[in-house]
Amino acid sequence: MKMCQTTERREQKLNNLNNPFFDLLSIMQKQGEKNNPVPFFLGKVVCKDKMTINVAGITLQKNEYLINDYVDKTKEENLNNGDRVLMLLSADQQQFILVCKLV
Repeated sequence: MKMCQTTERREQKLNNLNNPFFDLLSIMQKQGEKNNPVPFFLGKVVCKDKMTINVAGITLQKNEYLINDYVDKTKEENLNNGDRVLMLLSADQQQFILVCKLV
């Protein structure tokens, strides 16, 4: 049974190599990835007292990012150094937003 599945997969790969629509689809997928970056990032609390967060290789101070209202009112005191947080990048890629603490 495994032998047949492996043979079928090889045949599919060979068919895809000779299929011009497969090439077109591959190009479209690559171009789509360029224009649709991943909006979510994992951040890490570096300094609890100043609410400094390291995300995507950038260290942000509290005044340099927005905070979800729920986190701001209830969880901010529960954030500790080393905690992981979910950060959202705005559509214009100019502003990070602290969404929540990850556990």
